Amino acid sequence: MSIDAAQLTARIEEALRLSEKASDDPDIAQDLTDLLKALQTCQVTTQLLLETQAGKKIRKLAKHSNAAVSQAAAATVSSWKEAVTKETVASTPAGEVANGSAGVFSQGSQSSSQPSQPSQQAGSAAPAENGQPPPAKRQKSISAPNGAGAKPPASQAVIVPKTGDSVRDKTRQLFAEALLLAREDAPGGDVGAAAAEAEAAMYRQNGGVNARYKAKYRSLIFNLKDANNPDLRRRVLSGEITGDVLVNLSAEEMASDARKSENEQIRKTALFEAERGQHMKKATTDQFQCGKCKQRKCQYYQMQTRSADEPMTTFVTCTVCGNRWKFC
Repeated sequence: MSIDAAQLTARIEEALRLSEKASDDPDIAQDLTDLLKALQTCQVTTQLLLETQAGKKIRKLAKHSNAAVSQAAAATVSSWKEAVTKETVASTPAGEVANGSAGVFSQGSQSSSQPSQPSQQAGSAAPAENGQPPPAKRQKSISAPNGAGAKPPASQAVIVPKTGDSVRDKTRQLFAEALLLAREDAPGGDVGAAAAEAEAAMYRQNGGVNARYKAKYRSLIFNLKDANNPDLRRRVLSGEITGDVLVNLSAEEMASDARKSENEQIRKTALFEAERGQHMKKATTDQFQCGKCKQRKCQYYQMQTRSADEPMTTFVTCTVCGNRWKFC
C-alpha cells in the first residue's frame, strides 16, 4: 500500500497517541496493534522514513508494556528495515559491498565498506560511489579538520543513505564517522539516519552546496568530533537534537555541558563584579571567616546600597576559595 509523508506522519501520531493509553485499556491496545499491523503493509522508502522519522518513533513502541503492541511495533520496524535494505542494495553500484540494514535502522556495528574517505587508514581502499575516485577539488572542499578526532575503526562503518551528489554523500559519511564516536553513549542511536538528517537540514538551510554550506559543515564537524564535547554527539545520535535544530545552534549552544557550566559561572562572576563595584579598592583583613573553607584570608569593600541613614553593606571575598558573601 503506497503512502505519502503526510499520511504516514498522521498515522504515526495516532499510534503514539494511542500508546499513551494502551497500557490501561485493552480495546485501545487492540486498536494500536491493528494500526501497527497496517503500517507493516505500507510501501516505505529511505527518504520517506528520514523525512518523517517514522522508524525512530515506532521503534520506541517496541518497548511498550503491552506485549501485543510491542511485538507489532517490532514487526513493523523489521518490515520497514527489510524494505530499506532492498532499496539500498538495489541502488548500490557494482563492486561495492552493501551488507547489513540501511542506516535508517542501523543498531550495531556494520561490516560494509564505504566510499573512499579523505583520511582512510592504510589498506582500506573502498571505491567511490561511481567506481572512480572523486575529483581533487571535491575532496578538498569537504574534508575533516585536522585534529578533530580519531576516525572510528572500519569495522564500525554503517550504510548511510545517499543522494547521488558526491559532495553531499561525502559530508554525510564524515558526519556518520563523527557520530560513531557516541555509539557507546547512545547505543540505540541510528548513525546513518542521524548523519543524513543533519546533512539534509544543512542543505535546505543554505539552499544547496555552496560556500555557506561548506562553512556550516566545517563548524558542525569540528564540534561533533571535538574530543571534549561528547554531549553534542550523544544528543544528536539519540535524536534529542534533530538535524534542523543542530544547524541553527550557535557555537556556545553546541558546547559541552561542562563548558556551558563554565561559561555560566564566568557570566555570574562578571555580573557580580559589575553589580558590586569590583573596581573599588579592596582591603585585606583576617576579621572575617569564610563559611566555605573556614580560612580568614579575605578582602572586602563597603558600599551604600540602602538609604543614607542605614549602615553600609560590606562585600567580602575569600582569597583562598573565592567564596563571596555580604552583610550589613
